Amino acid sequence: VQTSKIKDLKKSYVCTSGLYFDNDHFRKGFDKIIQQTRYHRFGGDCYMYGMVASGYIEIVLEDTLKAHDYMALVPIIEGAGGKVSDKYGKNINIHSEGSVIASANDQLHKQLIDIINN
Repeated sequence: VQTSKIKDLKKSYVCTSGLYFDNDHFRKGFDKIIQQTRYHRFGGDCYMYGMVASGYIEIVLEDTLKAHDYMALVPIIEGAGGKVSDKYGKNINIHSEGSVIASANDQLHKQLIDIINN
């Protein structure tokens, strides 16, 4: 299992389970990101994370998740070469606030964090 080698946001495929994010700041960042990516899709839940780990898509953005929704996904994605964090770029743990950014590589991840927080 290997994540995608795509590092250009404009060539990336992004997914999310929710049409609406509870956090207005995160939602605005998501809106900016989908305008800069090749394709976006709503829906998919944990399947999307498997697609990142397998190299079929590059980005998953989520908000308001609980630890049981994401903790098992972190070692799978990172073991395949990807990166998982919260919306601030901090590693997630069982006490995280619920935002999850999963991406195919560090280069994409840094771009996402910058867009969401600027």
